Amino acid sequence: MVHIRAPAVHPSADALAAQHLVQTAGAGQQQVLPGALAFTHEVGYPVIVKPDNGVGAIATWKLQSDEDTVAFFSELPPVPYLMEEYVTGVVTTYDGVCDSRGEVLFAASRFFHLTEGKEVLGKRGDIVALEVNMRPTGGFTPDMLNFSQSTDVYQIWADMVAFDELRHTYDGPHFYCIYAGRRDENHYQLSLPQLQERCGSHARLFTRMPDALAGTMGNQVAIACFDTLEEVDDFVRTAFALAED
Repeated sequence: MVHIRAPAVHPSADALAAQHLVQTAGAGQQQVLPGALAFTHEVGYPVIVKPDNGVGAIATWKLQSDEDTVAFFSELPPVPYLMEEYVTGVVTTYDGVCDSRGEVLFAASRFFHLTEGKEVLGKRGDIVALEVNMRPTGGFTPDMLNFSQSTDVYQIWADMVAFDELRHTYDGPHFYCIYAGRRDENHYQLSLPQLQERCGSHARLFTRMPDALAGTMGNQVAIACFDTLEEVDDFVRTAFALAED
């Protein structure tokens, strides 16, 4: 990992992946671009650039050539950015509740699956843990867990806190639960109420996202459940279809 704090370049090491920290605030292109290009030539394209203190994938870019890198640094953001080696794989998550002994009380099992080998991280087919957030999942994800598995993660959490065990059981149908986060500045073919009406009995939660989270997750919340992935794909196409000008 190399920290680029213009004009000096200071090498260090990182146990997981090669990485640059680009101190863009107040720096000019000529101060940070050479170090960034040296990094991309060392690890190869594509590379990912994202805010050092960011949320999700907001303001994140995938650079695939020297031309992309030069273009990114031609208009430097006013905050420090990370430049990371690109890792190919399937990104998912593991959501669950554990008791004080680490016993799993509830889980929706998902993971990061490497589809190409990567030095230090592992070989093709390995399951790799990338990060741990010891808190409830963001946005309306707990509600989506409830909808998809006919359960009540809030009650499960309360059981864990109060009794350190699960005192309720749930045995309902499971569904594919899909979230569509739409932005107010876009003009969609269907309004949010129209989309909800189109979904019929598949609709679960149609509302507004709090402003604090809207930048990452959209202003309009549309959550629905379906039995098949084909129905999910159709919902996504319908939800994001733009009106013709």
